[in-house]
Amino acid sequence: MDDFNRVIENEPNLGDAYSQRGLIYQITRQGDLAIEDFTKAISLLSAPNVLSKLHYNRGVTYSEMSDNSKAMDDFSRAIELDPSFHAAYNNRGLLYTRMEEEELAIKDFSKAIDLDPNFSDFYYNRGNSYCAIGEYENAMSDYTKCIELEPSFDCYYNRGNLHFGYQSIDKAIDDFTKSIELKSDFSMSWMHRGNAYCKISNYDLAIVDLTRAIELNPNFPGGYFNRGIAFTLTKDYSKALDDFTRVIEIVPTLGPHMEMLLPLHASAYHLRGNVYQNMQETEKAQLDFKKAIELNPALESVINYKE
Repeated sequence: MDDFNRVIENEPNLGDAYSQRGLIYQITRQGDLAIEDFTKAISLLSAPNVLSKLHYNRGVTYSEMSDNSKAMDDFSRAIELDPSFHAAYNNRGLLYTRMEEEELAIKDFSKAIDLDPNFSDFYYNRGNSYCAIGEYENAMSDYTKCIELEPSFDCYYNRGNLHFGYQSIDKAIDDFTKSIELKSDFSMSWMHRGNAYCKISNYDLAIVDLTRAIELNPNFPGGYFNRGIAFTLTKDYSKALDDFTRVIEIVPTLGPHMEMLLPLHASAYHLRGNVYQNMQETEKAQLDFKKAIELNPALESVINYKE
């Protein structure tokens, strides 16, 4: 950094120096300074391929700062200056995804793939967009291609979820296992493999995996909820109660995430009520059923609650 500062001080119109210093600011998360330097470099340099990279780099910085509009402008300008710039199409596609414009995202990811069909991230990103609009077969193909090019935990994880949705449980378990092998501290792979084991009634392995998911992410209620189901199915009611109670305790502490977890919160009361009912503790069961219905009135049709 000091070297670039000295160069700029001695030659204040040297665009390359601003460009290189901007990259350092970008890497060190000093976004405003990076944008200032990229903007200065754009004003000093003229070669289209150089300007394309500068707009791209400034667009990345704007994107990291969540200024989607300016990032979009820069990625589009980078593409205008260099229509073969596959990374610019990919990053603009990611912006469209952030804006929930999945069809436009798919178009950009597809263009990036046309330009460089051997880059795995492009298939992964397009697969995510296909998933978002329910085109699961296309998503499956893209995740598979991503794995062929460069196996990654997240591609295996996402494809595993698709297999699970298609009821191909053995294939789902295989993919979650691969995901775990590649990234053993990713709690969601453990949780979803546990759910898959539960689906084929292998409750012992399900409980092992769900316990590991909880160890890795003790504040995520999903692990407790699913392990509570496994304990219920093995008639280990005391441990099931503990897990559903933990869900009930955690959800209200999650702030802005609480609203989207309200169905889980209600279901935890419902399933804890079922456990109490199995334990012949009718009064506690009815209290839980009442709370479940208060949180989610749609549950009234499936809960045996009596005033």
